[in-house]
Amino acid sequence: MKYIVYFFLGIVLISCQPEQNRSDKTINVSSGEVQRIEDFPSDYITHRTIDIWLPEGYSKECLVLK
Repeated sequence: MKYIVYFFLGIVLISCQPEQNRSDKTINVSSGEVQRIEDFPSDYITHRTIDIWLPEGYSKECLVLK
């Protein structure tokens, strides 16, 4: 019984590892493109990297984020 508890504790600890650096990951989409913004500023949360999906034919005239 003790080994079962250790086994599940090990699984939980392994699954709680912090995520690797997201900037190393490539995002593949079927259409459009993904733009990455590093250190996106916010008044409410810490600066973080965000990914924005832009559909095909997106025009800079429709700029949402400035």
